[in-house]
Amino acid sequence: MNLKTAIEHVLLATGGNPSTAIATENERIAQIINDTGNYFYSMPWRFREVHGETVTLPANSNYVTLPADFAELVSITTNDSSVTVAETTPHHIEQLIGSSTTSSNTDYVAVVFNQGDQSTIDVAGSGGAGPSVFLKVFPQQSAEDADRYRISYRRSFMLVDSSASYTGSVAGSVVTDSLVLNAVSVGSNTDNVAAGWEFQFPYYLDPLFNQYLRAFALGYEQGQLSEQLLAIEAGPLYQRMIARDGLVQGQYGRLNLAVPPSFPVPAQNTVPNPS
Repeated sequence: MNLKTAIEHVLLATGGNPSTAIATENERIAQIINDTGNYFYSMPWRFREVHGETVTLPANSNYVTLPADFAELVSITTNDSSVTVAETTPHHIEQLIGSSTTSSNTDYVAVVFNQGDQSTIDVAGSGGAGPSVFLKVFPQQSAEDADRYRISYRRSFMLVDSSASYTGSVAGSVVTDSLVLNAVSVGSNTDNVAAGWEFQFPYYLDPLFNQYLRAFALGYEQGQLSEQLLAIEAGPLYQRMIARDGLVQGQYGRLNLAVPPSFPVPAQNTVPNPS
C-alpha cells in the first residue's frame, strides 16, 4: 500500500475531510495514518523481523548505532566464537563501568532510547549527534570491529521510497502534512514521489490495514476507537491474517527438551504414587 491509497481510505472513512479543530486537514490525516501505523506495528508480526543484520562497534566506544527502522531487539550474537553476548539493562552496564570490571569472554549489551536533545549526546567520541536508539556495550573495544554483532530485530513503522525498493534508502519514520499535501495535489499525481511512498508490510495485509485506518479515522471523529479495534481483532480477517503471517515465516526445528525423557515411558493409565 502506498501513501496516496492510505490517504484516500482516510478521506473515504470521514466522508471527505476529517475534523480540523486542533490541526489542519493535512496534519489531521497525517496524524491518523501515523497513529494507525504505530498501532499496527505494535504487534509482533513476522514480516517485521529482520535477521542477520551486522552492526559495527566503533573503536573506544560503548555505543553501537542500530538500524534507522529499529523497534525491538529479537536476538543478538557475536561473530567471535570465544565471546558470548549477555543482554542486560543500561543500569547494570553503568555499574560494570563504574566498578572497572573487565571480562574477556562476555559482552554485555542493552538497548537505549534517547529521550533528550540528540545533538548533546556524543556516542562515538567524535562530537557528533547521537542516534535516537542505540546499543550500549561493555566492555569497550580498542579497535573498530565492523562485524562484531549480528542482530535480529523488528522494524518500526516507516515509509520507504518505492523507487528504491524495500532495501533502499528510508524516506522517513512518519507521515508529514507536506507529504499528504504532495500526495493528494490537484490533478494527476501518478508520477509524484510522495504519492508512491510505500508502507513496509506485505500486500496481503492491505485489507486489514485499511480496517485499522477506518477505525482510527472514525474513532477520532466519534470517540469509539476502542470498540472498533475490539471488533476488528475479534473478526475473521484479523484471524486469517495472523495465520497467514505465521505460515510465511514459520517456526521449524526440533524442540529442545529441558529435561531428557526417561525410558521406558510409564503407562498412560497409571498415576505415580505421591509418597
